[in-house]
Parts: sequence; C-alpha cells; structure tokens
Amino acid sequence: PAPPCNNAIANYFDGMGGSTTTKYMGNLDALGFELQAKTAEDVFAESCGLAGCHDEIVSQMGLDLISADLAARVTGVRSVAVGCTDRILVVAGDPDGSYLIQKIQSSPDICGLQMPLLGGISSQDIEVVREWIVDLGVNAGSSSARLRGE
Repeated sequence: PAPPCNNAIANYFDGMGGSTTTKYMGNLDALGFELQAKTAEDVFAESCGLAGCHDEIVSQMGLDLISADLAARVTGVRSVAVGCTDRILVVAGDPDGSYLIQKIQSSPDICGLQMPLLGGISSQDIEVVREWIVDLGVNAGSSSARLRGE
C-alpha cells in the first residue's frame, strides 16, 4: 500500500489556492501517496489541543477533546458553562442541535466566547466536525437496530 500523506502536507498546499492544490495533490497521488481525509479528531487536535486548552493534561471546563474515545466523552453530555448547563455538547446526528458546533461557529446565544479563542476554525474544518456528528447519529442508529434485531 502507498504511504499515507501527512495532513500537514495537504494543509500546506491548501494555502496555495484551488488550482494549485489540485495540481500538487495530483502529483502526490502520482508519486504513490495516499491522501487521508481530515477527521474531527484532527480538527480538535490542531485547534483545541495545540493551544493547551482541551487536552488530557489541561482540560478547561473539564473538556478533553484530544484523548481517545472522544465521542463517548461529548455525546449526550451537558455543558458545564454557567448559564448553559441545559445545552448538550454533541447530539448524535444533529450538528445544529450540538452546542460544540454553536461554540465553534460563534452562534449568538452561546455562553462565553467563541472557541477556539485564537484563530477560529475554517469553514472546511467546521464541516468535518458537522459530518462527524451526523455520522455519530447514523452509527448509533445502526447499533440500535442491530441490538433490536432489525
């Protein structure tokens, strides 16, 4: 199998613009590199963990977005932010109902500030997180159906 291409390489080319990105990525494919799609875990590691805010060592508001089993730690879990304890961090299958998306998109009714504090998250990376949340709902539905014998 072809060696996986580091996401850092893809991110570098993304900064060069659409046509250049396609040109260079095509060359990487021709060289035998297998491009890996960015995951929600990658987005959180780059945006939330590197800043030292939400990793396994420093977990602001008790929220670790870096360690293994991320979905289990955020799905169906209430926010601990003052005034927002009725919000669910991730509602499997429902990105618009997930407080985590509202925080990274800086929705008008969030408690506190947009996350991350510095730099923000690109619209492409927000879409990766949204798709991950949708997939959590699909996977949960499949598991439930198997348990019920459907």
